[in-house]
Amino acid sequence: GFEVDLIWRRRKLVVELDGSRWHRTGADRERDEHRGRTLTEAGYRLLRFSDTEIAADLGTCITTTEATLNWSA
Repeated sequence: GFEVDLIWRRRKLVVELDGSRWHRTGADRERDEHRGRTLTEAGYRLLRFSDTEIAADLGTCITTTEATLNWSA
């Protein structure tokens, strides 16, 4: 019932790309925390990358995601 940025259902992995545009208020952050807890309780691993992190070092974000996917294979 949630919209997520990236999902690999068979691998039970969700990646969220957190930009300041979408996390302006406390309510925005609370909504994300609730979604994260719900996904974790459902057995999903959750990776979060900030827009700043992605802009500064996209390669590491990709490597981390690939390593997590390989771990869950």
